[in-house]
Amino acid sequence: HVRHGLRWAGERDAAFVANACRQLGIACEIVDAAPTPAQPGHSETAARRRRLAALATAAQRQRAACVLLAHHLDDELETLLLHRWRGHAGVRALAGMPVLRMLAPEVLLLRPFLCAVQPPGRAELGRQRSAAGLAHVEDETNADLRVPRNAARALLAAAGPQGRAALLHLRGAARVRLARLLAQALDRLERHLQPEGLGSRIAAEAFHVPPG
Repeated sequence: HVRHGLRWAGERDAAFVANACRQLGIACEIVDAAPTPAQPGHSETAARRRRLAALATAAQRQRAACVLLAHHLDDELETLLLHRWRGHAGVRALAGMPVLRMLAPEVLLLRPFLCAVQPPGRAELGRQRSAAGLAHVEDETNADLRVPRNAARALLAAAGPQGRAALLHLRGAARVRLARLLAQALDRLERHLQPEGLGSRIAAEAFHVPPG
């Protein structure tokens, strides 16, 4: 559990997670990612950077090869909305969160819920949690619409099925375009990579993409 040191209820949440893990027979480590003089920011982005750094450090300390994050479909769609609000229109920004990427040397970050053909959303996971008899606590700041992600969450709820479908279509089109660009890059790599000494070389001009 990552303790960000930004909310009065943070200690309550940490105790809740520790108790839940104890009841389930799961080892629990609480790591801190509070603001520091070197990283004083209180924004969502700053907190996210400190959180990922703390998770990477914990994984390396425990020699864990992978860190699993519980991002679900609603998180994905909220992120797309945030990217659009901030003017990010590139295929990488609109393709959604990567399912798998490097978090640190020898440590992978994996989002298993997003691996599914039809990823579950907040409602589906909530029903599964209730069916399993698991309790939860709610972050009281989720109701603060001044927080950009909370505002995106409220807008997504108001948009209904049509709004969700439009975002899914946007994400799908971006992924098709991204896959095409990657295939083109791999093709150039195969055609232009030349052995040299103990390694290989490739001319920068090989990756020039003609206009249009």
